[in-house]
Amino acid sequence: MKHLYLKTSIAFVLISLLTINLAYTQGVNMNRYITLTVQNGQEILLGMAADADNTPVKIVSGDKEYNITANIEYTEQTPYISGADTMTVYGDITKFNCKDNYWGGITDIDISHNTNLVSLCCSWNPLNNLDISQNLALIELRCAGNNLSALDVSQHTALQVLDCSSNLLNNLDISQNLALTELCCGINNLGSLNISQHTNLQIFDCSSNPLNNLDISQNLALIELHCVNNNLSALDVSQHTALQILDCSWNLLNNLDISQNLALIELCCAGNNLSSLNLNQHTALQALDCSDNPFNNLDISQNLALIKLRCSGNNLSSLDLSQHTALQTLDCSNNPLDNLDISQNLALIELHCAWNNLSSLDVSQHIALQILNCSWNPINNFDISQNLALIELHCAGNNLSSLDLSQHTDLQILNCSNNPLNDFDISQNLALIELHCAKNNLSSLDVSQHANLQVLNCSWNTLDNLDVSKNLKLTSLRCSNNQLSSLDISKNKYLLWIVCYNNPLSTKALDLLYCSLPQIDNIPFFLGIIFPLNTAQDSNYANVIASNKQNAIDKNWKVRYYEDGINSFSRSNTHIAIYPNPVTDRLHIDTPAKIIEVQIYNISGALVTKIKNHTDISVAHLPKGIYALKVLTEQGVYTQKMVKE
Repeated sequence: MKHLYLKTSIAFVLISLLTINLAYTQGVNMNRYITLTVQNGQEILLGMAADADNTPVKIVSGDKEYNITANIEYTEQTPYISGADTMTVYGDITKFNCKDNYWGGITDIDISHNTNLVSLCCSWNPLNNLDISQNLALIELRCAGNNLSALDVSQHTALQVLDCSSNLLNNLDISQNLALTELCCGINNLGSLNISQHTNLQIFDCSSNPLNNLDISQNLALIELHCVNNNLSALDVSQHTALQILDCSWNLLNNLDISQNLALIELCCAGNNLSSLNLNQHTALQALDCSDNPFNNLDISQNLALIKLRCSGNNLSSLDLSQHTALQTLDCSNNPLDNLDISQNLALIELHCAWNNLSSLDVSQHIALQILNCSWNPINNFDISQNLALIELHCAGNNLSSLDLSQHTDLQILNCSNNPLNDFDISQNLALIELHCAKNNLSSLDVSQHANLQVLNCSWNTLDNLDVSKNLKLTSLRCSNNQLSSLDISKNKYLLWIVCYNNPLSTKALDLLYCSLPQIDNIPFFLGIIFPLNTAQDSNYANVIASNKQNAIDKNWKVRYYEDGINSFSRSNTHIAIYPNPVTDRLHIDTPAKIIEVQIYNISGALVTKIKNHTDISVAHLPKGIYALKVLTEQGVYTQKMVKE
């Protein structure tokens, strides 16, 4: 009797569950759906909103089904595992978000069976085509970071927001999209763009296109204008009194009249040819970037609301910051400053003063400081004992013979290269993610406790042993020009970059190294590289040539010798450091070599940014993702992965 009762109960539960599931399925509108072409077995990130709260939605991919509910407000993206090469989302969805599935491989999206869709975000997928001809209700379309060579929005008269940045567009016809309030079409190949009828436009970004001219005379509602990295020799914003954010960096401007733009909160005009800048009336200004202009003087005495100031790469011999007590970020790198008084700027969180003539730097009162870069100054000693909040410290290229980091337990990035350090103790800095200590006098280096370490550069020291067996997250290792007779990377399964030339590695040690390399697949073209040889004069030249590099090639690694011309910068003993990486705003390049040009490529190999003769680069306009950074200097070419967040 007890067994019969138990079986009856189980059957009742199963029937109930089936009934609930059937009712759930019946509640889904199966006639309204979106179909994605995906890679089988991959995580696909999806977010969505619906006509009403608690709207039933069914996601089907092969034998995998997911029953969820969607609300009026967007849900956060959730991962769903694909069970086939398609994934279909059924239900009354009005807003759909499938961005950031580049690696999951959404190669196509069919939204023709959901004509009520008002918002689509499919950015950062490898889409070659996007057909929205049936989706005339669209108000918002975000398709940045794909491989689109064409985009037809001629029928979408309701469209208010369009972001098609970082594609392959040579032309963009928006003549019928007169309701647009936001247009972002940066990082394409647009030689012209007509926005003369778009009088409602408030946010406009046309950065990194080959535009020689930009007529915004009819766009008087503009609040934000981003036209970075074009070929503009003139820009008229005299009528744009509502303008709050202007970024016209990296153009050919000799003059910039902002006398009528008194509402400006943020001004970026870096990388032009401005010899002066009048900011006397801009009392609301909170962020200013005027870097890389031929200024001899910068008057910011009326701009006391400044929170961020970037004036690197100018010709400033003095800088008065005594009244700027709200300042949190200061970058005055690459100027001929002999003195820097920041005694009144106690709110500083980020300070960059590299490449000046500073023999001393007092940061003893700056307890909030998290990022400090004082590299390439003639500093013999500096006290950071009170800066215990430091996350990043860059003090390369000074004359420091000692460095006390014993209390800096939050430190994540340290660059102390090119100093006469015989020893330094990092035993308390267990949060380190990046360590650059190249070109010192180090005979030993203990990183055995640094489990979070991802990047290590200890080249040009006298190390005869290097144990990285505990650094399981290591992705980049540079240990060239030491005395290493062996290199065990068998535990480092995430390594993607190794520079180990000019060490006394035997043929056997090199063969073991190649065999120990992790198998790598589906990575960008600029990763998975090992450099075992620099020049024919390397002491172990014969050993390298005799080694079997096919063992590395079989694991999809590229073995580069000096004659390959890849990363030829490595031939010299000159140090280079690029930080922060990942980066959100500004990228800094530390090297004594003269920089000719900096090139940034996206994951598909397309050039997205090119800047000449600068060590401080704005990447704020770039969408997030993985890029290749190529630095061309007088001493060679340097290539490195860059992550934009």
